[in-house]
Amino acid sequence: MNNFLTDDRTKIVYFGAPHKDGSRNRFHLAGHGMGKEGVLLGVDPSELEFPPEEILWSEGARQDGASYLDTIISKRELDLKFLISGPDKREFRRRRELWFRSWSASTPGQLGCYTRYNGWRWLGVQRSGPPQPLWGKDPALIRAADYDMDLVAADPLWHSFQEKYLWVNEGLTGRGKLKIRNASDYKVFPQYYMPGPGTYSIQDGDGGDLITFPKLVAGETLSIDTHPRRPFARIFQTGTGIVTRNALKEMRGRRLRQPMDEWSTTELDVTVTGGNYASAIYSVAAPRFASPW
Repeated sequence: MNNFLTDDRTKIVYFGAPHKDGSRNRFHLAGHGMGKEGVLLGVDPSELEFPPEEILWSEGARQDGASYLDTIISKRELDLKFLISGPDKREFRRRRELWFRSWSASTPGQLGCYTRYNGWRWLGVQRSGPPQPLWGKDPALIRAADYDMDLVAADPLWHSFQEKYLWVNEGLTGRGKLKIRNASDYKVFPQYYMPGPGTYSIQDGDGGDLITFPKLVAGETLSIDTHPRRPFARIFQTGTGIVTRNALKEMRGRRLRQPMDEWSTTELDVTVTGGNYASAIYSVAAPRFASPW
């Protein structure tokens, strides 16, 4: 069996900011394969677990105690140390230059963490300041150097691979249940895709109303993002991907608003009228976590 699959150590990998051709440099920092590219994660990493939170409360002059309002999650600021080394002076210098060329203050790379129990989780990180050398001796003499790097994650939550769910119009019944599982620390707002022809409806969360979408003809697909910061419902040509209609305008303010609760499985009522055997609702949700493990 592959040693990677049986290794109980936490594996941490960094994929650098993308080059112009889309490729990324990769560094095995901890766990299985650690140091393969000459870079190791140092001790006492800061802010890998749990993002910074500010809890908002309302307090009144005639109120006992306080009332909870909301929780604000700020950007995650990490302080990590890295050791760069090489078998000779030339290779040490090459590895050092490759490492720092893999970082950007404007474009995030991806810090990945793998455990046998939770699989992969990913955090986008970028430089928030210049690296600070922690040299004890001239690096040219010992072919190694430590650096302290301040990093920032604009999106402070760790993400795992997308969860995908499907309802198909079996038996041309035109109705059924779409089951969506959210095994993560935070609420998720799914995306949905529906091919024409037909008129689809999806329940707005557990116990919510059915929201009906504009009628689709053959060759059209409806794409929906329910996140409140970027809500959209667009109808595009299935073959070309060209957007032809803005479904939100046609729906006059009605849309899916309820998220899927954390650590829950939700069954949504779904319907389609005027559909066929190809009618289906495809759901995509991205689990989010406070911790990399």
